[in-house]
Amino acid sequence: MNLIARLFGPRPNLAQLTDTTMTGTPSAKENEIPADLFIDENPPASGLNTPVAKNILNEFLDQDYCKIGARDAFNFHSNEMMEARKKEIRSGFLLKLDQSIQEKRSKRLHLQNLFVEMVNVSTELKDQLGNSLEEIDNSISTLQLQKELSAMEEGWVMGPLRQYHSGYLQGMRDYIESEAILSSTSIF
Repeated sequence: MNLIARLFGPRPNLAQLTDTTMTGTPSAKENEIPADLFIDENPPASGLNTPVAKNILNEFLDQDYCKIGARDAFNFHSNEMMEARKKEIRSGFLLKLDQSIQEKRSKRLHLQNLFVEMVNVSTELKDQLGNSLEEIDNSISTLQLQKELSAMEEGWVMGPLRQYHSGYLQGMRDYIESEAILSSTSIF
């Protein structure tokens, strides 16, 4: 067998030719793509729907605190519960801040070690690592500032606290309205 026959397969004889050579339209069998050409049978995923990686702080801040507040107010309807939940939100925020700061510090340590290894290898890599270290330092200082602001009831934590409070007020209104409806329809 020669090289061309191995690459392109054996040459078909005249008996194997179909009507497609005569009419010019391919048959359905010729339009089928053999499955053994593909490793994965699943179609590729669209690049537009790729999820954005979220950090633990963003996940905490993106919760629906208004809905949580409304549910709590309807079920418990007390001022003590509202204040306790607000403290819980603030402490959860501080915990997530501390976890984010620790994550950034460990990432910074890793990049600092890479910086030491690359200092004599490439000035371009050294500069890029220096920029990354500077960005991490800025992120850490921003998180530290948010930690200080949350102690004064300001900063990023105020968004969830305000949402929770407004949801709690709405839940109290809903509870009062439901009680008024139940008491007005009472037979007694």
